[in-house]
Amino acid sequence: PKECKVISYDGVKVVFRGDLKKAAEIPVEYRTNKTIEDILFNKKVRAVTIYFKSASSNGIYAAEAFEITFKLLNFSYPKYSIKPRFDGKEIDNYNLVDSSEENPAIVLVHPDFTNSTKVVVKDTAIYIYGKDKEGMDLATVRFLTLAMGIDANEVCD
Repeated sequence: PKECKVISYDGVKVVFRGDLKKAAEIPVEYRTNKTIEDILFNKKVRAVTIYFKSASSNGIYAAEAFEITFKLLNFSYPKYSIKPRFDGKEIDNYNLVDSSEENPAIVLVHPDFTNSTKVVVKDTAIYIYGKDKEGMDLATVRFLTLAMGIDANEVCD
């Protein structure tokens, strides 16, 4: 099957860092289908903080954080008429993640700190785990497809 990294989203060409069909296979642990949307797009959201823990190669964080921020601010938030501020914060320990309805967290878990690739939703924080660079890309794409309401089976041939 051919890769699917470019789709039309509301008539706009959108390019992803990973294959949407492969990303659709990444496991997600969440309470309901709406959890990610409820967390990110409720009217109380004022800011979104992207957390990361310093690792051997921090460049992967920059790429994922840029993709998340760009796509959410340009494609998702305008639909909800909300324009939150996006902040990045380095932490020493994942227990220091601070999130709330007004300031949800997106936590990037670097391959140095995990052996799995998945998306986990806890309270008002969304954790994106990648066991390697490709896993990080795919988990980020999986998160974005959920946040943007994209079904890979519908948009990819």
